[in-house]
Amino acid sequence: MNTQQDDKCLGYQTTDRMTDITLAKIIRQRYQVELTEKLAKEERNNLIQRLYEDEKTSIRQLARVLGVSKGVIERAL
Repeated sequence: MNTQQDDKCLGYQTTDRMTDITLAKIIRQRYQVELTEKLAKEERNNLIQRLYEDEKTSIRQLARVLGVSKGVIERAL
């Protein structure tokens, strides 16, 4: 009864979340984007879609790091 077990529940997986600083570095290095305010609307939306799919970031984190509202992120997706 007191033994350590490594059982895993069905459908439960832990995910490693990256910090906002790490995501900002990834945006600068991989995508060569410095400020999203200078991007055209289509370019910004493409960047948002790529980040959401490739980096598995949340909508709220993208909004914080890119400096746009959550609604803008949701419309881009």
